[in-house]
Amino acid sequence: MKKLICIITSLLVIASALSQSYKGDIKNIVLIEGHVADHVMHKPIPGTLVEQLSEDSTVIQSTKAGGGYSDGRTTIKLARYRLIMERNKRYILRFSREGYETEYLNLDLTDLRSREIDRKMPMIYLWRSMTGKLDEVVVKATKLLFYHKGDTVVYDASAFRLPEGSMLDALVEQLPGAQLNDNGEIFVNGKKVNELLLNGKSFFRGNHRIMLDNLPNYMVSTIQVYDKQNERSEFLGYDTGNKNFVMDVKLKKQYSIGWIGNLEGGGGTEGRYRGRLFATRFTDHSQVSLYANVNNVNENRKPGQGGNWSPDKISGGEIDTRLAGLNYAIDDRNQRFKLSGNAQFAHTDNDLNSHTDRMNFLQTGNTYDRIRTLNREKRLSLSTDHRLYFKRSRVDFMLSPQFYYQKHENSGSYSSATTDSEWAIHGKELLDQIFMPDAGDELREILINRNLQNRKGNGSDWKGTLKASSNIKMKYSPDALNLSASVAFKGGEEERFEQNRVDYYRGQSAGQTDFRNHYWNNRPAEGYDYKLKAGYTYKNWLWPTYTLYYQYGQQYETSGSALYRLEQLDGWGMDASHDIGSLPSEELYRNTLDAANSYDSRQWERTHEVGFELNWSKKTSRSKWWAQVRIPITFGESHLQHHQAEKDTAFTRKTTLLNMNSTFFQWKTPDEKHTLTFYYDIRSQAPKMTYFVNVTNDADPLNVMTGNPGLKDSYRYQYKLDYALRNKKKQRTTYLSLSYADMHNSVAMGYVYDHQTGIRTFKPENVNGNWDASAQLDFFSPLDKQQKIKLSSSLSGNYYHSVDLVGTDENPVDRRSIVNTFRLAENLNVKYQSQQFTVNLNVNAGWNNSQSSRKDFTDINALDLHYGLALQWKLPFDWQFNTDLTMYTRRGYAAEEMNTDDLVWNAQLTRPLFKKRILLTVEGFDILKQLNNVTRTLNAQARMETYTNVIPRYLMVRLTYRLNVTPKKKH
Repeated sequence: MKKLICIITSLLVIASALSQSYKGDIKNIVLIEGHVADHVMHKPIPGTLVEQLSEDSTVIQSTKAGGGYSDGRTTIKLARYRLIMERNKRYILRFSREGYETEYLNLDLTDLRSREIDRKMPMIYLWRSMTGKLDEVVVKATKLLFYHKGDTVVYDASAFRLPEGSMLDALVEQLPGAQLNDNGEIFVNGKKVNELLLNGKSFFRGNHRIMLDNLPNYMVSTIQVYDKQNERSEFLGYDTGNKNFVMDVKLKKQYSIGWIGNLEGGGGTEGRYRGRLFATRFTDHSQVSLYANVNNVNENRKPGQGGNWSPDKISGGEIDTRLAGLNYAIDDRNQRFKLSGNAQFAHTDNDLNSHTDRMNFLQTGNTYDRIRTLNREKRLSLSTDHRLYFKRSRVDFMLSPQFYYQKHENSGSYSSATTDSEWAIHGKELLDQIFMPDAGDELREILINRNLQNRKGNGSDWKGTLKASSNIKMKYSPDALNLSASVAFKGGEEERFEQNRVDYYRGQSAGQTDFRNHYWNNRPAEGYDYKLKAGYTYKNWLWPTYTLYYQYGQQYETSGSALYRLEQLDGWGMDASHDIGSLPSEELYRNTLDAANSYDSRQWERTHEVGFELNWSKKTSRSKWWAQVRIPITFGESHLQHHQAEKDTAFTRKTTLLNMNSTFFQWKTPDEKHTLTFYYDIRSQAPKMTYFVNVTNDADPLNVMTGNPGLKDSYRYQYKLDYALRNKKKQRTTYLSLSYADMHNSVAMGYVYDHQTGIRTFKPENVNGNWDASAQLDFFSPLDKQQKIKLSSSLSGNYYHSVDLVGTDENPVDRRSIVNTFRLAENLNVKYQSQQFTVNLNVNAGWNNSQSSRKDFTDINALDLHYGLALQWKLPFDWQFNTDLTMYTRRGYAAEEMNTDDLVWNAQLTRPLFKKRILLTVEGFDILKQLNNVTRTLNAQARMETYTNVIPRYLMVRLTYRLNVTPKKKH
């Protein structure tokens, strides 16, 4: 509590200091602002000259309607002008622009109220004048990969050479400073992109992969990255903070109106296939898109894009995907309303096989697990999301309904064996017997236990949400009232079947077999959640913007699980012939209820959140300053009623949580050459209420779960410093990031291990001492004047001090386990681009070092090194050849079979046909049959190395049809 008081006091002092940073008499001045647009098209007219005239038409001052808001955007909804004028006088505003008729507006400032520090002008519409056509001037220049316009980074798509048929994801991966994850997350200079826009409009909000996988790169003109003001800031006319870091994809003019589309189909060896449809229609104020995708290749990378076929980035399993969707957006030309939404259907079928070697760190001697998992999962989902926004002069309103439904079914097996000696010292013939039904005598001597499972299950869940918000401008002042509300309902059901056999080979349990035929009838979380929020924003355009708000939330959730032990019935034991998933009559199986591992739970939660927000910015001739502070404090009360093991538990817990997200202080030079940003972040979390229930769950005989009534709330404190140096003339960018975070009262699922049986008894407990630090240095620069050779480098170092609780039956008290891990990584790329070909040299190295003072801990030194070439070559007769060749080297893995050298080769040949309407592609994937998927995980409890199946090598032929229908010009 003392630390909390100190933090809040310090921030209030800072807020006061920022307020005092402005000097001058503001009582006699007022801010006048407005917008200028074309009278016919209602489009903005940036560059319009706006002059303030006295009553006798003498020019007092002038400005030009700018090209964007204060966030530096280059694409705007309206061109804005701002003028500071003396109060209690009358003026004339004159609007002039080449090619337009001059307009005038009378302005009376004698009726201003005391708190009215700014006044909005009505929209000014200019009529076009008759002008002669200017001669066309053609300018040729070297294409720049990117440039800065204000705070916006603009990438020129035509400066990047990509294989024919590439989608947007290939272009994004080539952008200097950009990184793209497999799940569609985009980072630019280490900062996560919150939203991916298409021509300034949201496209499948929250699902970047749709546009990344379906929008052809040849349609893209530029990609702009900037901090976008939220809708509330745009409506109020000043910055209220909480900006979104967005990537805005701008289409070429010929694709910005009319129908455009792609239709692709292909088939290959090993039963591989791919089909894709993408069609979209644009007008100035509407957009509708349709897409569909069917494939069983679960791979988006293309040969020649850079050679980044790292095994840890290959999707595990063989996935059959089918999805289709619709996205739309409509807005009024006067910007009075916006309507957008989407709907999607998706079906996936994943056949996943994995093999894992796990070393468990124990003080009295490590143990070693070998695990094999075979799983087949089918999942169907339906989702829809819509949003309506409209505004008037003093009020805006937003309404957003959302719905999600998913259904799944799975089947498979799980097999594991545990020993106290490394697997590498045993012969292959012995290891092959591990997962056979009957273990030989030699195998019994080395094992602690063995677990064989068959599994099957199905279920569904759904969630519906309705959100609404409104901003109300106060009369005669820039202040605003913000109101919002949301309500959500959810539900679902699930059935699970499991035949679980455990063989014990040590101690008093030696020779015993524990067989359980489980049937779960589960009721996943069902209930509702609603929130009501009201806030008030105080604004003086020379001072920081302050916001105070209060939010009330209430949540109700009920869940349950009924576990039945079918092996207790005659004919349903270990030697039964019933297929998994079958059931006896309900009258019979209800008599086998396992009350100790069945539960019924109900939880109520009420929260009161009080928040303070500050947003401050200032510009001088030498600097740009920007600060944002957010301090929400949540007072919560949770009540749980839990019935398990014929025992009723009911209790209430009160919490006070502090969170500080999006709090930072930034300094920039006016030319954007230097940018320095300091972030401070606090994240707090209360433990799950069910963790406090002191009951034992031993449904899994090898993993027993218990509760802990003494748990505390956990806090994570993070400090981050970013520095960016940009040389716009030389196209050179340097980015440095330093970060440190520490955890207080982390909730660890510590366990005590029984050496004789291999049983782990888990208990959630608070642990202190976890912290991590990182540093990252990114550099991009052309190496020659013609900018044909470009270098990009990303060097990073991460240090993790991991603390966990692991004990044994021989020493259950001293359980603190500490592992220190250092990771050093370098990603180097040198690219040469000419008219005929492009060559990429890639080197990616990662070194992991882990150490611990624990007994029997073996220090880990593992190296992953990837190096290779990628080539794009224009051949005669419009053929293009794309290929990459990469060597993947792994050293230092515990399992010797994972220390390998794999040479991976992929190739692609393309040719446009019929005036580039059709594209022919021949693609070879993993031609040398060397690709596999190995991942490595390390924490204070264990080290794991996992091999997962991937799609086999294949050859595929694809045809892509391009559609572009533009409306005929009217004469």
